[in-house]
This record gives sequence, structure tokens and C-alpha cells, in this order.
Amino acid sequence: MRFKLRTIPLKMIKGYVPDRGPYKQLKLFGTVVFQYSKLDGKKRVKLFPQRKIPAVVNKYENAMFFKVNRAADYSLACIHRWMNIAEAMNSLVVIICDNPELEKQIFKHTWFKDPNFQVVTSKRSIYSSFINNIASKSWKNAACAHLTAFYYARKFGMKKFWSIDADDTMFLCEDTKVVTLLRQAMDYADKEDIDLFSLDMWKSRTLGKHWSWGVTYVRDMGTLYEQLTQEKNVNWADDYKDMFESQNANSDWHINSLVKRGFDIKIGTFYPKETGFVHWGTHLFNPIGSYVCKWENGYINYPIMKALGVEELSRVPIHKECIAFDIGVVPDEMRTCYLNNATWLKWAPDVVARFFGLDRVKGLKFER
Repeated sequence: MRFKLRTIPLKMIKGYVPDRGPYKQLKLFGTVVFQYSKLDGKKRVKLFPQRKIPAVVNKYENAMFFKVNRAADYSLACIHRWMNIAEAMNSLVVIICDNPELEKQIFKHTWFKDPNFQVVTSKRSIYSSFINNIASKSWKNAACAHLTAFYYARKFGMKKFWSIDADDTMFLCEDTKVVTLLRQAMDYADKEDIDLFSLDMWKSRTLGKHWSWGVTYVRDMGTLYEQLTQEKNVNWADDYKDMFESQNANSDWHINSLVKRGFDIKIGTFYPKETGFVHWGTHLFNPIGSYVCKWENGYINYPIMKALGVEELSRVPIHKECIAFDIGVVPDEMRTCYLNNATWLKWAPDVVARFFGLDRVKGLKFER
């Protein structure tokens, strides 16, 4: 069997702390060995600086674990937007990535503002005794990534954190509105004692049958992690034979099963009113697994399906158990955010913009 690395062995990382100065880090596999910085005009050299993360977590309001593995045209755009949101929320960022090519692109095209950010691979060996009991072969790596967020949160002493599929999710609204949404979701989950509070990516579309990861606020306040990691066999999947094929058993469905079987886990689902969202992928070939949508007037609307005349897939009612949050989205915000955050159009050269009439597109803000 050929051994395949899941991370770049040696890398130099460059960053800049706003209003303070630049820094560089030398990273060997998952460990920052050396850091040089010139912050506030003072030169500093540190060995193994990130070993002290547990001592500085109190400076952050929360942590965000970005699970990324897909190296597609849209991946960096999604990741960078989530990083901007994390900065606005004063969050410690931990990127969980098992794809060296994507990792290379992240380091090449990202100017990190916080030297405490982490890029790690998912833990696998510590889950080997049970991972096949909660996820099929094609989904077990994703399950390991979900659980890895718990591992590092506990290592850092953080009981509350966000677990986000950051390589293929994007809200079509201003970053400030996303911050408002996430803060409202956190406050609600804390008040209602919800352990796993997730964005409505699948709850409504499956008529209430399927809670999912994706964008999830986690409150690991007691034995949540232990309950997720104690499955003795895969018999639980038999209860869902009429809902998914055996090769699609995954951590999401496993959590649904735990709740159904009476485990002490409280889950919930939320959504932002009048807001657009993209779950990236092959939208035309696979309009179920990837989509553009908008929560509005009690429905989730899917405009691509509507435009193609596929009325049966163009809207679903928002499930009654989903919690709505008003984040103040204004008319045309979905349109302008799509143009400026989910397309390449703002970087079009002058000649291209004139040829295709892009310079006449309302709301498109060019960056050249």
C-alpha cells in the first residue's frame, strides 16, 4: 500500500497582525517549530509558540473549526469569507484539512492575521475502534473530521465552538449579517440548552427527517463527545433503510439515530429570514446535493430549479421545528453578495468587462 501524506511536511507561513506588524512561522507537519515576529516594533523569536494555546484561549470569544478538503474553484472564496467572519467574532480559527493540495493553496493565497491560528489533519487512529460503526467507508473521513473538532476543543479547554464545512458553504449576505446570525444562534442555544444547533441545510428539505452538520454550534458541556464515540456496531442504520443506502451511513445520520434512541443529546436547527445561501458543488448535475437557496416567507426557494421549470424541486416549506432569526437582510442583498463574493466577475479585466457588458451590472464592485 502506498503511503500518502495528508499535509505538507515543511512550510513557511506569512501573516500580518492588523495595526501591530508582520510575522513568519516555520511549520513541520502539524507543529509550528519557529516563529519570528515584529509586532509593535519589537522583534521576537519563539520556539514552539502554539504549545501555549490553552493559555491564551481566554482572549477569544469562541473557536471556529473549519473542516475543509475540497480543492475547487470556489473553495478559497468560501474559506476566506469564513475567516473574515471568524475575525469579526474574535474566534480562534482551527482549519482541519487532509488535502495537501488545498492546504498549499490556502497558504499561498491567505494572509493570516492571527498567529495562533491552527492548521491540523483529522485524527484517525484514536477513532479506529468505532468509526466504522458510525460511518461507511466513503463517509468515515468526514466523521473523523467532525470528531477532531471535539478533540482539539477539549485540548484547548473550550466547551463551545462552531463546526463548519468551510470549503463549500457561503451565505449570500453581508459578513456583518452572518455575524449577527451566528451570535443569535449561540444565544438561543445557550438559553435553550441545545447541544448541537445547526443551519437548516437538510432539515426542511427532508421534511424534518434529517438533522445535519454543515454549520453547527456545538456545546460540549457534559458527555456529548462520549455519546458520539461509543457506538458498538452499525445496527442503528437498519432503522433508516428506507431513507438512505448503506454506503451513505454517516455521522449526521448517526446523530439522528442517537436522538431517536433516547440518548441525552438535544439537537436543533435554525435559519436566517430572507437570506440566500450556497451549498457549492455541481449544481446542475446534482441539484439535491448542491444548490443555491433562499429562506423566505415560510419556504426555502431554489431559484435555479425555478428558472429551469423544475417546479417540484423549486421550493419546500420550512420545517416547523426550525428556529428563525431576523438578521436585517435588505432587498437585493442576495444579488449583490452573489456578484461580489460568489463569482470571479469583480476581477474581470477592463477589456473583458466592456466586451461582456459587466461594467453595466448594477452592484458589481470591481477589484483590480
